Amino acid sequence: MRATDDEELGRLLEEQRGYYRALAADDLNQGLELPGGDELTRALDAFQPTGSVLELAFGPGVWTGQLLRHAGDVTAVDASPEMLAIAAARVGDQRVRFVEADLFTWQPDRRYDVVFFGFWLSHVPAERFAAFWSLVAACLKPGGRVFFADDAYRTPDELVEGPSSSTIRRQLPDGTPYRLVKVPHRPADLERRLRQLGWRIKVTPTAGPFYWGAGSPGTQLDDDRYHRELQALTLRLAEAAHDADPAQPVPTCPAWTLAQLTAHVGFGHRWTAVIVERRATTPVPPDQVDDLQVPAAPEERRRWLLAGARRLSDAVRRAGPQTRVWSWADDQTAGFWLRRITHDTLVHCLDAELAVGREVGLASDLAADSVSDLLDMFSILPRIDDFPALAELCGSGQTLHFHATDPGLGAAGEWLARRTPSGVEWEHRHRPADAALRGRALDLLLVLSRRATLDGSRVHASGDTELLAHWLEHSRLEPA
Repeated sequence: MRATDDEELGRLLEEQRGYYRALAADDLNQGLELPGGDELTRALDAFQPTGSVLELAFGPGVWTGQLLRHAGDVTAVDASPEMLAIAAARVGDQRVRFVEADLFTWQPDRRYDVVFFGFWLSHVPAERFAAFWSLVAACLKPGGRVFFADDAYRTPDELVEGPSSSTIRRQLPDGTPYRLVKVPHRPADLERRLRQLGWRIKVTPTAGPFYWGAGSPGTQLDDDRYHRELQALTLRLAEAAHDADPAQPVPTCPAWTLAQLTAHVGFGHRWTAVIVERRATTPVPPDQVDDLQVPAAPEERRRWLLAGARRLSDAVRRAGPQTRVWSWADDQTAGFWLRRITHDTLVHCLDAELAVGREVGLASDLAADSVSDLLDMFSILPRIDDFPALAELCGSGQTLHFHATDPGLGAAGEWLARRTPSGVEWEHRHRPADAALRGRALDLLLVLSRRATLDGSRVHASGDTELLAHWLEHSRLEPA
């Protein structure tokens, strides 16, 4: 962008800010009484923005109260001090931290489980669209989610520069004119644009002028891929165990035989299927899960394994991946269980294949996603139960960088893990670290999941060798 263009855009955005500062007292409901407004509020409730929530461009606080029905705390950011005063008086809840800041220059001081913005995206100029979504990504914790609501409504009188321009003119009740940005996003086009930026967001139109979007950063695979991989990996595991002695030890799971590994995988499929089928909001006791008897005959055992995977997949398809169900993670959706159990099946498929001497292989993006899933567990499990080994991964800021060398992975193949006093934190990021591992995504997965030793792998290590050794020794998923 040329300097003169940038200066003109700056003046336009300053005028937009002035409009909403002047309008604050007259913009208390944001048009939600129009047709489709109730669809937005129902969609947000169904989304359930739990945990720590960031609200961008909170305006008069229309949405803040609804967010508080689900959130543990809310950080609300807006450029208008007038809006801040109205919202603070309207909400009156100590769980909200209000911040006055220009969203085009503001940077977060922490990360959040959910980022929400209502009626803001259409006011982001096309020149700042990608940068804005980079800000949203920087605000999210791993596994974080996004929800937004907006409209594309512009009156003919507002189109002073023509319908192809995103600059419009609106008037205050007293007739004072202001120029604003109003991008008339069409849901399908917006969804496609976000996909190009690496986001997995479904944009849904309402019966009225509104639309809403919900999703997450696209470093994960899409839901259809998880469905396919769950079936394919279960079949691979079943075939590896088919003709083997069920009593054969599994060297990469030293406490288990093939029979125990098979029973564990089949139970995981069925237990999580019941959670999703019931839309359970609390843990399902194991004794309430049916069809857990593992058949003795190889072919019946094979069919039993495949039936469990199909049951979970069918349950998630019927419920929808965004349906709220209980999980032990921050992500409380049916889609969480589809992804988590796919990766549990993946790792145990590798266990079975290694145990019977088969060569193992995975698509690079699937292996990379499994590394992310593993780091999620290192981060989350010590917070919810007693995992003595993982507790030793707490630290004082030491960093480890894992880099997958497979072509085409981009950010999905970079992980920066940090040992903090409260546990492991990680993000997709490329930067120097105290220690590093570099190799194919599959080789990284085998080493990080303790399915292969570092010395016996094709993974290259650099940096602090004692830090690497400590990490690999204590990254064990073994409860007390």
